[in-house]
Amino acid sequence: MSTLTKKLRTPLTLLLVLAMLVPLFQSIKVFAAYETIYYEGFESGADDWSMPYGATMERTTEASSNGEYSLKMTNRQNAWQSPAKNIYSIVRGYGAGRYRISMRVMTTAVVPEGRKIGMLIRTTEENSFSKMDPAGNYFYSLYATFGGVSENNWMTLSGMVNVLDSDIQATTGTFNLMIDTLNPADGQAVYIDEVYIQKQLESDALIIDKTWGSLCIGDTMKITANKTSGVSFNSTN
Repeated sequence: MSTLTKKLRTPLTLLLVLAMLVPLFQSIKVFAAYETIYYEGFESGADDWSMPYGATMERTTEASSNGEYSLKMTNRQNAWQSPAKNIYSIVRGYGAGRYRISMRVMTTAVVPEGRKIGMLIRTTEENSFSKMDPAGNYFYSLYATFGGVSENNWMTLSGMVNVLDSDIQATTGTFNLMIDTLNPADGQAVYIDEVYIQKQLESDALIIDKTWGSLCIGDTMKITANKTSGVSFNSTN
């Protein structure tokens, strides 16, 4: 185990160092920093989830992406039927900003022409959310795939949304987090697990993960940059 730590105080110095380091590595990935503000794995219940558009919902141990429990939905008749979590109070509590939302989903049956699924935020009032569909359907699409759904395989749905101050002025509201566009099928059961809501931090933090190239193949270096604390380099063997 080796550790190298340097403090760089100016953006120009940071850019010069990164420019010198890039040729040494096979790959570079840059990530914004996020804070997890909500997680639900249904291990202790599902009381704050509902079925506003019909079908049947229950907490189950039949299948899970992590832990023992997940949320199970059956008796679907329409592609938009889904368990829903109203995330308005969560988002309003953390304020305007950029949010990353994800969940794990599995279905036991799909129809050949319906191997698609989406994830969205659905509301009930026109213009209550700046990003809602302008056609008046009152939703914002977070994720969509048109051929990636297969039976009995967990998949991750993930998307981003920018929330404005004007979106969360009301004391209460409806931002229902749901799945969508998954066609019903005979005997179908749909499972949801590991629901995350994360907010992008405003501290100008930057995380850069690099995989070492010709020097030490397989080693990983993480560079964390922050305008107040400088830059630290940590490499592990």
